[in-house]
Amino acid sequence: MDNIIKIGIDGRCLEGIRTGTGRYLANLLKYFGEVTDARFYLYFKHEIPTDAYFREEIFTLRRLTPFWGIESNALFTHRLLPRALKRDGIDLLFAPSYIAPRLVPVPFVLTLHDISYEAHPEWTKPRDQALLRRVSRHAALRAKIIITVSEFSKKEIIRLYGIPEDRIVVTHLAADMDLGQPVVEADEKEILAKCGLVGDFVLSMGTLINRRMPLETLYGFAGAAKRIPTLQLLFVGSDRTWPALDVSGHIDRVNAALGRVAVVQVASANDRELSVLYRKAKMLIWLSSYEGFGLPPIEAMAAGTPVLTSNTSSLPEVVGGAAVRIGHPAGASSATGGVELDEGPTIGAVSDAIHRLFADEPFRQWLIAKGKERAAQFSWQKTAEATLAVLRECGGK
Repeated sequence: MDNIIKIGIDGRCLEGIRTGTGRYLANLLKYFGEVTDARFYLYFKHEIPTDAYFREEIFTLRRLTPFWGIESNALFTHRLLPRALKRDGIDLLFAPSYIAPRLVPVPFVLTLHDISYEAHPEWTKPRDQALLRRVSRHAALRAKIIITVSEFSKKEIIRLYGIPEDRIVVTHLAADMDLGQPVVEADEKEILAKCGLVGDFVLSMGTLINRRMPLETLYGFAGAAKRIPTLQLLFVGSDRTWPALDVSGHIDRVNAALGRVAVVQVASANDRELSVLYRKAKMLIWLSSYEGFGLPPIEAMAAGTPVLTSNTSSLPEVVGGAAVRIGHPAGASSATGGVELDEGPTIGAVSDAIHRLFADEPFRQWLIAKGKERAAQFSWQKTAEATLAVLRECGGK
């Protein structure tokens, strides 16, 4: 047992509806369960998940009870978690989602998926901005190794935090294989109806934030929908734009102008629903001026769905030549000294691209084939193995 590494993991991103960081950790843990030289202690705030891979004996799951019933992320991070690490004799902490305790009693590995809050503070609410910029920077400067998900993000971390290159490891993400599981036809129809979809549709997947250009997506679609009167657009994600864009109000105006329910929005979708939506969509629109990686394009390509995306930040690195990319190959301008975006994906360019992807079937089929090839180049097993190598090196006895 002396050679067994005890690795603690902040597991809060696995609780509730899982966004990108939760799905990142979940996919790693599926492969961590196969190792023999480590034990993993996962710490939760509200609930202990019931994923099948947790049945492996190498996982220990703990819910940390707050003092006097106080619900506080800061209390969990800076008091409860360090105490648990000491109590359990942990050798190394893996912090998979930007932050770590200020006083960590053991070495730690930190994952920074992107640092958009540093590169573009104007996109983040002042309170969240202050927290992320202070706590994440502090964690990054003290981490033994930083894991990030693209060469683009690595360059940004070096540029904005001054972290030496040899302390940053890139591990690309991959499509979740569970999203490829077939769903019976009756359930497919039920899921599509639940989302308000009645025929062909375009999918826009992910939390609605300013850098993901929800209004350019919406009005670009509206232009195409005038030429394709049966096409719908589905937004999957809640509106967290800052400054607020009132996306739902714009959706109402577009629907009124088109004279039909052309655009619908749902706050979230589980893996089973996503499996159907990815496979049934005519295309995925994933516009963004700044992404650390961007899982939806890879997931859509793996599902055989063409992708329309921006030619910015990490996205060319992710999709290669297997997607329609619009806009100049740069990043959005900001006060932090990042490269400037001379011309982003204009509404007219989005409309034209949607129309072509819908109307040009040979081109669409070519993109589907190229997309599957591209998605196959990314593997969660490779990502997990590379992550485990970092954890073993940093936590070795």
